[in-house]
Amino acid sequence: MKKITTLKIGILTLLSAFMSCIEPNKKQDETVKTPQQIINIETAIEMYQEDLKIKDKVINPSLRDLYQDNTFEDTQFAWFSIDEMRDYIKYIDAIQKENPKQDISGIRIYFGRYSRNNSKKYVNQQTVFMVPTVSNKGVNSKYENLNHLPFAILPDEGNNPIKGEYSIIEELLLNVGKKDRIKNFMKSTTNKQQAAFSLPALNYNPVLQLTSVILNEGEMAPPPKKEQ
Repeated sequence: MKKITTLKIGILTLLSAFMSCIEPNKKQDETVKTPQQIINIETAIEMYQEDLKIKDKVINPSLRDLYQDNTFEDTQFAWFSIDEMRDYIKYIDAIQKENPKQDISGIRIYFGRYSRNNSKKYVNQQTVFMVPTVSNKGVNSKYENLNHLPFAILPDEGNNPIKGEYSIIEELLLNVGKKDRIKNFMKSTTNKQQAAFSLPALNYNPVLQLTSVILNEGEMAPPPKKEQ
């Protein structure tokens, strides 16, 4: 039985919002086409119910034991407002405008989990975060998503944090073939571009010098049992 997380339903909705915003130059009176990724209501309900079954039988009992919390329930969905989505697309468009020679190819949506180090409100809850990608030309994986790499920005000298070289975030890549994908990317770009977590050791943490373009902090459900 195929395990499909509930968050993936939300992801399809988010991607639909991205598609509607990413082509601002189209005429306003042009007919809007339904995205190919739209699924029917029955399929969405079936996937959601299937995920709840797996959570009830496997995931929640395991996590309750792990966290020693008999009332723990894992995340069922994350919500972002439409204005937040539009603002994020505008931000990505602005990055592209500042760096016209480096094409932003898409957005990766990652599953993650909060810890006490990064969230007091949603400790141990699953979350999603989004990272724009750059095309890795010359790599032709049969899996299209592996041909596009998540990046941060290594700013040029100046006061503009979003103008600079795209720097691949190595720790967000799949381990399979990771070194080859990074090597290919560095071959096809300028010498200044490097993997974000593989920059030369200096007297500062290079990761802190990078501009993050990662979106997170949606509203999670089920909500926390109590506000902290």
